[in-house]
Amino acid sequence: MAELINRDILLEVCPTSNIKLGVYPTLEQHPLPQLVAAGVPCTVNSDDPPLFNTTMLHEAELLDSAFHFDKATIDNLLLNGVKYSFLPSARKEKMLREFQ
Repeated sequence: MAELINRDILLEVCPTSNIKLGVYPTLEQHPLPQLVAAGVPCTVNSDDPPLFNTTMLHEAELLDSAFHFDKATIDNLLLNGVKYSFLPSARKEKMLREFQ
């Protein structure tokens, strides 16, 4: 985890995909809360929605229902998708202002 933090490497986490593929047996055993608590940059994504029968909304809802994150943490996880994107800086800043 230290290298991820030191090098500011974002992890794109797909909880439903991780469970359905057997990467983790249950959401309760998923390491996302530990990663967030340690300060690892993360964002939550849906992976392949039709294959895993999920949506981005469902993945975002899991942040509350399964991981019990507060609103500020959920907002940060979702906004990391913009912050760490390859968009030009001006576009990122505009999107972040619009979303907040």
